[in-house]
Amino acid sequence: EHKDRAVRLFQRCGTTEFPLIIHSGLLFGFLFGLVQALVAWFYNPWWVLPLFGFMVGYATNWVALKIIFSPVEPVKCGPWKW
Repeated sequence: EHKDRAVRLFQRCGTTEFPLIIHSGLLFGFLFGLVQALVAWFYNPWWVLPLFGFMVGYATNWVALKIIFSPVEPVKCGPWKW
């Protein structure tokens, strides 16, 4: 019903976090890929790739939503602030 409001809210809340999500996707994807490659090297049944796909998708969605919507006030950790 109020799709335009939801879009504006999401864009306003997430403007500063979107670049972090984009850049961290490369790092998280690489790290998850290394773990997946090691698991597949030693143990490779048919369900390993779908399982890792599910885990990576779930984890990245969870991290992205946490970065955008929680906490409300920015948190500083060393030189980074999110």
